[in-house]
Amino acid sequence: MNANTNLPSTETSHNTGSHIPIDPVFISQLQQNLSQKDETIFNLLQRVQEMEIKMKEDHISKINEKNNASSSGPMSETKKTKKSQKKTLIKKKVFAKKSTSAKKGALQMVKDDLPTGFENTKDALYTHIKLLWGMLKKEAIPTRPDPTQLSIFSQRFSNPEQVESAIMNDAPPLVPLDTIETLRGLQGQRTKVGKHFLNLSDFLIRYVQVSLSKLGIIRWAPNFFEQPDSLYNEACRISALKTFRQLAVGGAYIYMNINTHYVNDLELLTQTYDHYVHFYMARIFHKEEKEKGAIQKKRERGLLQNGCERLRDIQYKFAVSNDFPKRYQRILKPTQAHSDEEYCSKKKSYVARRLPFRSQEANIFMRKLDEKIKDSNDVEGKISNQRQQLRLKDPPMTSFPKAPKGLPIDFYDPTWFNSKLPAQRRNLADIGSIAFVKEPRESLEFKDDSEKLGDRRFTHKNWDRATKKYNLDFLAMQETDSDDESSNEESDYGESIDIESSAQEDNDEDKIERGKSRLQKKTKGKERVSSNEAELNSDAMEIDTSWQGGYFGGLTEDEWNAWQ
Repeated sequence: MNANTNLPSTETSHNTGSHIPIDPVFISQLQQNLSQKDETIFNLLQRVQEMEIKMKEDHISKINEKNNASSSGPMSETKKTKKSQKKTLIKKKVFAKKSTSAKKGALQMVKDDLPTGFENTKDALYTHIKLLWGMLKKEAIPTRPDPTQLSIFSQRFSNPEQVESAIMNDAPPLVPLDTIETLRGLQGQRTKVGKHFLNLSDFLIRYVQVSLSKLGIIRWAPNFFEQPDSLYNEACRISALKTFRQLAVGGAYIYMNINTHYVNDLELLTQTYDHYVHFYMARIFHKEEKEKGAIQKKRERGLLQNGCERLRDIQYKFAVSNDFPKRYQRILKPTQAHSDEEYCSKKKSYVARRLPFRSQEANIFMRKLDEKIKDSNDVEGKISNQRQQLRLKDPPMTSFPKAPKGLPIDFYDPTWFNSKLPAQRRNLADIGSIAFVKEPRESLEFKDDSEKLGDRRFTHKNWDRATKKYNLDFLAMQETDSDDESSNEESDYGESIDIESSAQEDNDEDKIERGKSRLQKKTKGKERVSSNEAELNSDAMEIDTSWQGGYFGGLTEDEWNAWQ
């Protein structure tokens, strides 16, 4: 009765043009039906794409089989049984390509493993993984998975087929969509991941969240406390590669100039995923677990190291282009000779850190060099890319206390140098080289005539003055050791004699004598003794080649013993 009464009322209202409120339940049902249809259409398109890929691969494999059959002779042909293998993201074995580079792990990839043109696609996959992980900032650290989702996953799935069926088919969600934390809050805004910017549509974000809800994954994160091929980690890999391919097709990474051919190469994508997640990110995760803040310290050291290298490049290039003396260029070439810097928020500038091994003369020289570079840029109208540093009376200690080796001795601080062991001092500095003038504040002014000299003449003139504060007693020790060694070489008294070595020397002497005998026979039995040899008599002795039991000089055995 109600249905009959509602029909004419609807028609009447339509004819009269009056407005009747629509039932909210009807609207929600309509929206739900539309979303289901969208999901169905998307799944159909996905299956069509997978079928096209499979058909293409089958076609290529048939061509390869024909080529192999035509190249092999009839005698070498063998019967081959074809087994139908279902291609999945789980069961597919990954065979790494041979590489000439040394690998640190089984899952590691090196540059030789990457095909030509894959670089941009690799970067896009890395960006997608960090996006799923929530690692939007450059200094982000990999997180561990939520224990709740691990429990939900283990209760629902027990084999890889169940995982693949859930994510590939229209499986019901295991957790509500509004509980998914991955990509939450990114709808309708430009997202920065590292150095890349992404424009993700609501549909793509919704697709990722729906895929994760089918697996019960609230927040995407692999479990590094399990093996890479564990069931949960396989689910993370499948969901990551599946959503990456969909976002790539949807244009999310089109600005990165990805190669669509490699988007469909599941084997290569799987290798790349395992390298980045279970080799690279796993090492970062375990290092951070072992020492809290270790990764941040390493990154800060890397930034400081880059700052030192940048400062070295500026100063060394300036010295070379302006034909500085070689002793100055030697000091500026190693990176360790330059101070690092830290940012001071109060001063809004960088503060130069103290190098404990660098002498006061070297510090003054570095400041003078900075002034010269600044003046040169002002004259030439160049914009300096060198940071403005503040120099404090008591600066903080450097993060790189390792001193460079082989520099002129006056580069090193005397107190620091003298505190080292003699062997360390001997191997540390170039004792026979001096770099700085008597008044270091006049460095690079060339007011001192000696600054214009070559390195050897400059050292000869300034060595006594510059080395007064340095403890060089190891030089005297070295001279004493050399004297002792020379005296020991002159006498064998008190030393043991190697019988085998002596016997070898006797054999060598016998060979020499036999060689002389053969030479004398060729010269008809006579040969004059060289004037450089010691003579037993003032008269020249002739060698008789026919003696038996005699000694050199023609003496008999009794005569030789008597002479001895």
